[in-house]
Amino acid sequence: MGDRRLKEDAIRDMKIKEHDMVQEVRERVSQGYRIQHSRGLGTRCGFSKVFMFKNYPNQMMAEKITVTLSGAVKRGWD
Repeated sequence: MGDRRLKEDAIRDMKIKEHDMVQEVRERVSQGYRIQHSRGLGTRCGFSKVFMFKNYPNQMMAEKITVTLSGAVKRGWD
């Protein structure tokens, strides 16, 4: 799948770094969460939610969270 990147002028013009969802996702990444790129075949890849997870030390998935467009966080991916 690879990285998705925006041009610097688009980031600046759209004020991406100041967006609530972006700030919350970055905070969660700093806490050890990872972004789930796909939830499987037949699922949408929407832009209003970011699905994240954190692993136990043995690499088993420990916790799933969803970060919404407003920056709110809920447990699970539903």
